[in-house]
Amino acid sequence: MKAGLTVGTNREEHFTVTKQFSVQIGKVSVLSTPSLVELMERTSRLILDQFLTGDEASVGASIEVRHLAPTPTGAEVKVTSRVTAISGRRVDFSISAYDALEKIGEGSHQRVVVDLSQFQKRANEKHR
Repeated sequence: MKAGLTVGTNREEHFTVTKQFSVQIGKVSVLSTPSLVELMERTSRLILDQFLTGDEASVGASIEVRHLAPTPTGAEVKVTSRVTAISGRRVDFSISAYDALEKIGEGSHQRVVVDLSQFQKRANEKHR
């Protein structure tokens, strides 16, 4: 991992709730919880991507999310992620999501930086 990643490093991403991110609940189509988790994880991964070397990647190790409010299809969602701890290859994040009216999700996420060749080797061993 390249130098420069510090506690407090953060990122904000904006997403539109499309049909692919939605689930039908009664008569309304809203952002699904799995999609909210995906957007939160993606925003955290994008923080780390800029600090990785060509032979590294980051993988999700854990995530805890509370989906607090519905957001209808077509609405914009802002996702924020902030580094809260760094321990060797492990990086912890605080994550939040908002629509135009309120906070819609919050939680924590942990990613681990891995060597791509070792990761690929380990994954390939499971195909035997």
